[in-house]
Amino acid sequence: MPEVSPTSSGPRAKAEVAAIRCDEARRAAEVLGVEIVFYGYTDQPLVFDRDRLMRLVREVRTFRPRLIITRPRKEPYNPDHGRACEATIEAAYYSARAGIEPDLPTLSPSQFLRMRTDSAPDRGH
Repeated sequence: MPEVSPTSSGPRAKAEVAAIRCDEARRAAEVLGVEIVFYGYTDQPLVFDRDRLMRLVREVRTFRPRLIITRPRKEPYNPDHGRACEATIEAAYYSARAGIEPDLPTLSPSQFLRMRTDSAPDRGH
């Protein structure tokens, strides 16, 4: 596969960059010994509607994490990262609420560890 810059444009370049990022994520997950799921959502802009948010709620309730790690709410370089953070926090919140996706049991509130852009951990929600 030819080298593709993350700033390359056009549908082919975007697809190639996405394939590279997925491969990187798969390899990282393998090293960590964790399962990874790709939703196939396009980015730039990344959009979370109710269906996408409820999909995250179902994932959180099914997986039942003790700890959720996500991106910072605000990042000066890529607004998609903040949107992903907000969707993750909302999904964890709704996962603990009765009446939301009632076919799955609710969870107790999760712990959060958000990553800050300066690389220092930011604990709490």
